[in-house]
Amino acid sequence: MNFFFDYIFYRITQFMFKRDGRTGVTALIFMSLSQAFFLELIINPIIKNFLTKEELAHYSKFIGWFGAIIFVALFLINNKKYKNSYNKYRFYWKDENTNKRFYKGILVILSLIIPISLYILMNVHWGDS
Repeated sequence: MNFFFDYIFYRITQFMFKRDGRTGVTALIFMSLSQAFFLELIINPIIKNFLTKEELAHYSKFIGWFGAIIFVALFLINNKKYKNSYNKYRFYWKDENTNKRFYKGILVILSLIIPISLYILMNVHWGDS
């Protein structure tokens, strides 16, 4: 799984290189956000099984802060892992086939969009059940 996140970091950093440089802050933010929403997809049903709607409303501020803490923790972990690693990944993937690169790019986009979309769907559409 790390290999997949390595590629996501590389591609987003490459895309935003003129703005961010080698640090890849935008890539770290998108990756951490996607990972946080994926974790929330796992945690949310568990919380909804143990708390009533009234209790959820009462603890909503705490739950929101907990989600923010998860995001910050993931950002710090990703930052530590990917600090000064763009050149290594660029060297590794420099000769990538154009077709393969295109399809992997689609997977990168989907991997960032799907967890957020599923989270929104779960909370908006199925939130009343």
